[in-house]
Amino acid sequence: MVNRFLIKTISFFLLVTANLRFSTFASSSILPAKETPIRVEVEVQLTSTSTGKFMIEVHPEWSPLGAERFLELMKHEEFWEALRFYRVLSGSIVQFGIAGDTDFSSHWEHNVIKDDHPAKAQSNERGYISFASLGPDTRTTIMFINLADNSKIFDRMGYTPFGRVVEGMDNVVDQIYSGYGDAKPHGDGPNTSKIYGGGNKYLKRNFPKLSYVKSVEILDGHFEWAQEDEF
Repeated sequence: MVNRFLIKTISFFLLVTANLRFSTFASSSILPAKETPIRVEVEVQLTSTSTGKFMIEVHPEWSPLGAERFLELMKHEEFWEALRFYRVLSGSIVQFGIAGDTDFSSHWEHNVIKDDHPAKAQSNERGYISFASLGPDTRTTIMFINLADNSKIFDRMGYTPFGRVVEGMDNVVDQIYSGYGDAKPHGDGPNTSKIYGGGNKYLKRNFPKLSYVKSVEILDGHFEWAQEDEF
């Protein structure tokens, strides 16, 4: 491909911003008719000198609305362009999903989807990916990869996995930069509201070591996008 593109208070981990005004997101279904996993390859710029790839399997039957939202985002280059892994809590989660393009993120910030209550719901075990939320029916675009088995707490909180990392967990996902940790006062990481307000300009200026998405591709050929290096 061309080179272009611990738990102290669990509820705090996944709160993104407060006092949001939400509007329900509606779209025609883009999910496959059969329960077939959709494989998505993500290339990550881990540091200025190293990259790596990990593979996600999206399972629509696990979380139909969550999977549909993820696949809808796959259609938007503005979302994936240098998308930062802005909140990495070692041994807990890798969080991402606020676009660096502020026009895009401001539009999607309030486009919520309802919760899923599937018969085939999975647990938030290591490697599984879920959307974050502020409460019932408030999922937007922010998601997280579980770095450990968080099922005892996260499952009760309603975080429903829509996919899992099937390749590259140890040698890529675990290597995503975690030096900044959580946002203040719990760490030295980015402020979520400032990400929405300043996008990648804010992140690049204040948190230059953050790992980011370099390319993303659905392997059945429906979507492929990559970008130039940023470091």
